Amino acid sequence: MKRIIVAFLLFFLTASPVYAIDVAVNGKQVNFDVEPKVQDGRTLIPVRFVVEKLGARVTWSPSAQTVGIYKGDISITLGIGCSIAYINNERYTLETPPVIVEGRTLVPLRFISEYMGESVVWDKNEKFIYIGDRQLPFETFDGNRWVTMEQIKGKWYLKREFQYQDFAVIQSEDDYLSKPPLKTITPIKPPKNDYSKYLVLWAYLGEASTGGYGIHFQKIVRNGDVITVTLQRISPAPGVIVTQAFSYPEEFARIERSYLPEKGVFRFIDQDGKLLKTIEFNQNI
Repeated sequence: MKRIIVAFLLFFLTASPVYAIDVAVNGKQVNFDVEPKVQDGRTLIPVRFVVEKLGARVTWSPSAQTVGIYKGDISITLGIGCSIAYINNERYTLETPPVIVEGRTLVPLRFISEYMGESVVWDKNEKFIYIGDRQLPFETFDGNRWVTMEQIKGKWYLKREFQYQDFAVIQSEDDYLSKPPLKTITPIKPPKNDYSKYLVLWAYLGEASTGGYGIHFQKIVRNGDVITVTLQRISPAPGVIVTQAFSYPEEFARIERSYLPEKGVFRFIDQDGKLLKTIEFNQNI
């Protein structure tokens, strides 16, 4: 009897922890009336609560016990307890079939989301599943320390690009930067930072002929392996009096590595959505 009790206690203490599964679609948390569940290592979610937020339409056939999902030219059909799904009439095998729990149809989250063209990211620290876009927190460097970003007012009135505009992803204190056309004896070293925890981004506007120019990090959004960095470029408004001297606007931002994929792509865009530069990165290098 003692052996049975000890065995039970060991199983209880070493069993995997049970926790609630939170889901966000494009950065907004989804509230369920039936909790998602994990079955055979796969997360099942109430279908209507998520796919309708992705702009899809859901139908239910009581007689056939099937659920239909429709978005644009994509149609998905799944049967309760059936490991076969149909996408645009093509047959696919599910690792975990849909089930009904408390009157709600639960379907495999990743299978549905990815075949609808959405990325799915599991944040093991937050115990959160992110579908689609996720805005990431970051800090900027004010010249002395890292601070929370502040909104900057200003517009880009020019239609031309600066000749030496550049952007960089910095992963090590050994990475140095060059700011042409400045004549520097040695390359510029980025701000002091804990590179084991943070990755640093650099935005350089180039050489401006007067004051009144600037470049600032506006937001950073992750969608799967693609990180989109929106920058606010500022130029003097027509008729505004500015300092008549060359300037070299730049800004640094840092973001926790845990928010990023092991490898992916950074897309730097301006506030109007214009692509400025694309940089591939790999955290394991």
